[in-house]
Amino acid sequence: MADGYVMEIYSKTCIMPRTLTNIIVMLILYVVLTPGISAQSVNDASATPSGVSGHTVWALGTNMLADAALIPNIAVEAALGDRWSVAASWSGAWWGSRSKVWRLYGGEVEGSYWFGGRNEGVQRPFTGHHAGLFCAAVTYDFKTGRYGYQSPGVTWVAGMSYGYGLSIGKRLRLDLSVGIGYMTGRRDKYEDECGRWVYADRRRIRYFGPLKVEVGLVWIIGSTKS
Repeated sequence: MADGYVMEIYSKTCIMPRTLTNIIVMLILYVVLTPGISAQSVNDASATPSGVSGHTVWALGTNMLADAALIPNIAVEAALGDRWSVAASWSGAWWGSRSKVWRLYGGEVEGSYWFGGRNEGVQRPFTGHHAGLFCAAVTYDFKTGRYGYQSPGVTWVAGMSYGYGLSIGKRLRLDLSVGIGYMTGRRDKYEDECGRWVYADRRRIRYFGPLKVEVGLVWIIGSTKS
């Protein structure tokens, strides 16, 4: 196999759908850069009566399990009214050398329904049991031994999640969640042979089962009222 073809396979890990990337990045920048979002106190947000609609609470979060695995990630989430929330997250890692590679990046969008989180008739955002639907698009390239595994294109993920949010402060939440679903995409297996990336195997992944485990740290940054 020619060197050029092998290196072409290896370089394709940088492909991501531009539309999904732009949406997620714009949402995160909007929350971080808009002054009005953090203008009101979180006490006002958490003291909103449970029956009030049109009340939005914003938060930033990260999955600490992914951070511990050297895959930095950030999420922006909006609690919409009394029971619903929408989140968009982005993960990115680009570590390693020729012998060891640890690379992954992509985005996820998730909508959740919250079953509870009330304390004496007052809604506390991002607390209690919740269930949701999510979809994601990622690329990856991992090589820690003789063989490496990469997605030469986009790997698509969709599924259902269930979790529980705990209040650990006025502005902080700890969110524990798991997700199952379907994943599909092309996977290439390669090895480093005498200084060359040598293609070993290619197959299409069609997987259904557990897809994610999250220990999320959520920081409420303010609220807006419509």
